[in-house]
Amino acid sequence: MGSKKLTAFTVAVKSQGDNQLFTCAVLVGDATDALDTIKAVYGREAQTELCGHLSTKLAAQLKLKPGKPTPI
Repeated sequence: MGSKKLTAFTVAVKSQGDNQLFTCAVLVGDATDALDTIKAVYGREAQTELCGHLSTKLAAQLKLKPGKPTPI
């Protein structure tokens, strides 16, 4: 059984409390996982929008960890 392929997605986040706008990268299996992971960390009330994805090389340079959002 092979492991699930991970993709580095970029997500725009607008936090509800301080109205801050920023972008995060997160290494997950699919786009739904990316949005769910961001909401789990920044709160369900945070507004999120999928922006795109990063190359494998850039994800490695950023030292992204699976399931851990990283502000970029």
